Amino acid sequence: MFFILNVLIQLAGVAMELEDSLFPLLREVSIGIDPYEVFQDAEWALLIGAKPRGPGMERADLLDINGQIYAAQVK
Repeated sequence: MFFILNVLIQLAGVAMELEDSLFPLLREVSIGIDPYEVFQDAEWALLIGAKPRGPGMERADLLDINGQIYAAQVK
């Protein structure tokens, strides 16, 4: 659980930076560990992040791994 708490603290900092930036179209920033809770009622979301390419990995391997990461979020 410490890992999750550490990540949530970092995400809270990112959320504050976004909210302080005063983007005119940004209404709300939601953070959490449950994707069903975080994305509830979202009309659209920007998912940013990926696993970095490792030694010996082909581009297709990387696309497959990163595709699985995002596929779980959009179901």
